[in-house]
Amino acid sequence: MEKFTCGICDVTVRNGDTVSELAKKYGSTISQIKVWNHLDGRYTIYVGENLRVK
Repeated sequence: MEKFTCGICDVTVRNGDTVSELAKKYGSTISQIKVWNHLDGRYTIYVGENLRVK
């Protein structure tokens, strides 16, 4: 998996994305993504949703 660096940026959730996968890809953590995006305890994300990542 290719790693991206963008400081803090917004990404659009694509089919098959998971919070864990996005955290790894952008050098963030699941906890940071949860807080920044006000996710519930199940870390539910939807295709087409914009998420803030680091």
